[in-house]
Amino acid sequence: MFTFSNTAFTGVTDLKSLSAQFPQSGLAVKGLLLYDQQAVTVNAISGTPPAAVMEAVDVQQLE
Repeated sequence: MFTFSNTAFTGVTDLKSLSAQFPQSGLAVKGLLLYDQQAVTVNAISGTPPAAVMEAVDVQQLE
């Protein structure tokens, strides 16, 4: 899952701030799931093919 400057976070400020309770608390993510057959690099992070890559639009930690 990749996040960008326009990704909305609810209940958390970014992925690093997810509670230690995760995955017990749950996580809801809205976005576009892509299947990449070739290597992809986003924000200096490389994905090894084949890979499912999600562009997160909204991330919410559930209680």
